Amino acid sequence: MDRVITKTFAAIALLAMALFTVSYGVLAEETEELQREKNVTFMFVQTAQSGILIPVEGVDNLYTLTLMGVAPQTIAFSDRPERIVIQAEMQQFLDSLAFSAENPPNAAIEILDADEDEDVAVVELFDPVYDAGSQTLQYNVSILEEPELSYATFNEQADQALPETFGPAALFIDGCNGCCGHWDWR
Repeated sequence: MDRVITKTFAAIALLAMALFTVSYGVLAEETEELQREKNVTFMFVQTAQSGILIPVEGVDNLYTLTLMGVAPQTIAFSDRPERIVIQAEMQQFLDSLAFSAENPPNAAIEILDADEDEDVAVVELFDPVYDAGSQTLQYNVSILEEPELSYATFNEQADQALPETFGPAALFIDGCNGCCGHWDWR
């Protein structure tokens, strides 16, 4: 009886994997087409097990952010009406997003277990460096002044400082139109 259940479960798992693979290929083609046709804007999420934020000596409001235990992919998602969700390999993402000094991406860093007055900051991101072997991701960042947004709840959460060392964190990176159109979605 156990053998029959095991074989049945294995067959169902194999079928599910096959359906997922086919669905993923179709979704990839549709995603690329939707982005081209509708100029979809994506938001991005990177996660880490811990991090360090060290001031760059001699430069005001510039820090080196090192994220450790970084997931090897960046999650990208769009809002309505398309609701596209994909994962891109970390280096692929970094190579495709423009990290220019003139218009750097903005991001919110949220630290899971930090004090309430040091758990969220809005930053600009510069000079990304990813090391897959050590699972580290490094940016130069500058902390933005409290944004004047209509998001009252977010404004209440945004802090002007972060701890030098911290545990689990997520980096929520603002989207851009057309910035990931040349990704290989497969």
